[in-house]
Amino acid sequence: MTAASPDLARRWAEQFPVPLPRRSLPPGFSAWAARDQALADLRQSGLLADSVLTAYAAAMRTHGQVKGAARAQQPLLQEDARERLYEACALIQPVIARDFPPESWTEGWFEARSVVTALGEAHLQRSGRT
Repeated sequence: MTAASPDLARRWAEQFPVPLPRRSLPPGFSAWAARDQALADLRQSGLLADSVLTAYAAAMRTHGQVKGAARAQQPLLQEDARERLYEACALIQPVIARDFPPESWTEGWFEARSVVTALGEAHLQRSGRT
Protein backbone atom coordinates (compact mmCIF):
# COMPACT_ATOMS: atom_id res chain seq x y z
CA MET A 1 0.00 0.00 0.00
CA THR A 2 1.38 3.38 -0.88
CA ALA A 3 0.49 5.02 2.41
CA ALA A 4 2.22 8.18 1.23
CA SER A 5 -0.17 8.40 -1.71
CA PRO A 6 -0.19 11.96 -3.03
CA ASP A 7 -3.91 11.58 -3.74
CA LEU A 8 -4.64 10.96 -0.06
CA ALA A 9 -2.37 13.80 1.08
CA ARG A 10 -4.10 16.16 -1.36
CA ARG A 11 -7.54 14.97 -0.28
CA TRP A 12 -6.58 15.46 3.37
CA ALA A 13 -5.34 18.99 2.68
CA GLU A 14 -8.66 19.83 1.02
CA GLN A 15 -10.76 18.31 3.79
CA PHE A 16 -8.63 19.53 6.73
CA PRO A 17 -6.70 22.63 5.59
CA VAL A 18 -3.76 23.87 7.62
CA PRO A 19 -4.76 27.09 9.37
CA LEU A 20 -3.00 30.17 8.07
CA PRO A 21 -0.98 32.20 8.70
CA ARG A 22 1.65 29.74 9.80
CA ARG A 23 3.75 30.82 12.75
CA SER A 24 6.91 29.40 14.23
CA LEU A 25 6.62 26.35 16.45
CA PRO A 26 5.93 26.86 20.14
CA PRO A 27 9.10 26.79 22.27
CA GLY A 28 9.99 23.26 23.32
CA PHE A 29 7.59 21.59 20.88
CA SER A 30 8.38 17.93 20.24
CA ALA A 31 6.66 16.00 17.47
CA TRP A 32 7.35 12.74 19.33
CA ALA A 33 5.76 14.09 22.51
CA ALA A 34 2.72 15.28 20.52
CA ARG A 35 2.47 11.85 18.87
CA ASP A 36 2.69 10.13 22.25
CA GLN A 37 0.00 12.44 23.64
CA ALA A 38 -2.26 11.72 20.66
CA LEU A 39 -1.74 7.98 21.18
CA ALA A 40 -2.55 8.30 24.89
CA ASP A 41 -5.67 10.33 24.09
CA LEU A 42 -6.81 7.73 21.57
CA ARG A 43 -6.21 4.82 23.92
CA GLN A 44 -8.40 6.52 26.51
CA SER A 45 -11.13 7.38 24.02
CA GLY A 46 -12.76 3.95 23.92
CA LEU A 47 -15.16 3.99 20.96
CA LEU A 48 -12.98 6.27 18.86
CA ALA A 49 -9.98 3.98 19.34
CA ASP A 50 -12.14 0.96 18.47
CA SER A 51 -13.32 2.66 15.27
CA VAL A 52 -9.76 3.59 14.31
CA LEU A 53 -8.49 0.08 15.02
CA THR A 54 -11.33 -1.48 13.03
CA ALA A 55 -10.62 0.73 10.01
CA TYR A 56 -6.85 0.14 10.29
CA ALA A 57 -7.26 -3.64 10.58
CA ALA A 58 -9.56 -3.63 7.53
CA ALA A 59 -6.95 -1.64 5.58
CA MET A 60 -4.21 -4.11 6.51
CA ARG A 61 -6.40 -7.13 5.69
CA THR A 62 -7.25 -5.68 2.30
CA HIS A 63 -3.62 -4.78 1.69
CA GLY A 64 -2.66 -8.37 2.54
CA GLN A 65 -5.02 -9.67 -0.15
CA VAL A 66 -3.31 -7.70 -2.92
CA LYS A 67 -0.41 -10.11 -3.46
CA GLY A 68 -2.63 -13.15 -4.01
CA ALA A 69 -5.22 -11.35 -6.11
CA ALA A 70 -5.52 -11.49 -9.86
CA ARG A 71 -3.60 -8.71 -11.58
CA ALA A 72 -6.81 -6.93 -12.59
CA GLN A 73 -8.05 -6.89 -8.98
CA GLN A 74 -4.85 -5.57 -7.43
CA PRO A 75 -5.44 -1.85 -8.15
CA LEU A 76 -8.98 -2.10 -6.76
CA LEU A 77 -7.75 -3.77 -3.58
CA GLN A 78 -4.95 -1.23 -3.20
CA GLU A 79 -7.43 1.62 -3.56
CA ASP A 80 -9.76 0.01 -1.02
CA ALA A 81 -6.87 -0.38 1.44
CA ARG A 82 -5.90 3.29 0.98
CA GLU A 83 -9.52 4.38 1.52
CA ARG A 84 -9.73 2.41 4.75
CA LEU A 85 -6.45 3.91 5.97
CA TYR A 86 -7.75 7.38 5.10
CA GLU A 87 -10.96 6.64 7.02
CA ALA A 88 -8.94 5.70 10.11
CA CYS A 89 -6.89 8.89 9.81
CA ALA A 90 -9.93 11.12 9.27
CA LEU A 91 -11.46 9.73 12.47
CA ILE A 92 -8.56 11.07 14.53
CA GLN A 93 -8.29 14.50 12.90
CA PRO A 94 -9.76 16.23 16.00
CA VAL A 95 -7.09 14.56 18.16
CA ILE A 96 -4.36 15.66 15.75
CA ALA A 97 -5.73 19.21 15.73
CA ARG A 98 -5.69 19.27 19.53
CA ASP A 99 -2.32 17.63 20.22
CA PHE A 100 -0.26 19.00 17.32
CA PRO A 101 -0.07 22.78 16.90
CA PRO A 102 -0.95 23.69 13.31
CA GLU A 103 2.54 25.13 12.87
CA SER A 104 3.97 21.62 13.23
CA TRP A 105 1.81 20.01 10.57
CA THR A 106 3.67 18.96 7.49
CA GLU A 107 0.17 18.76 6.09
CA GLY A 108 -1.69 17.03 8.91
CA TRP A 109 -1.97 13.84 6.86
CA PHE A 110 1.50 12.64 7.80
CA GLU A 111 0.90 13.22 11.51
CA ALA A 112 -2.45 11.41 11.41
CA ARG A 113 -1.02 8.49 9.44
CA SER A 114 1.86 8.19 11.91
CA VAL A 115 -0.48 8.04 14.91
CA VAL A 116 -2.92 5.60 13.27
CA THR A 117 -0.09 3.30 12.18
CA ALA A 118 1.50 3.31 15.64
CA LEU A 119 -1.84 2.60 17.33
CA GLY A 120 -2.80 -0.09 14.81
CA GLU A 121 0.54 -1.89 14.79
CA ALA A 122 0.74 -1.91 18.60
CA HIS A 123 -2.75 -3.41 18.73
CA LEU A 124 -1.90 -6.05 16.12
CA GLN A 125 1.26 -7.01 18.04
CA ARG A 126 -0.62 -7.31 21.33
CA SER A 127 -3.28 -9.46 19.69
CA GLY A 128 -0.67 -11.63 17.96
CA ARG A 129 -1.85 -10.76 14.44
CA THR A 130 1.30 -9.23 12.98
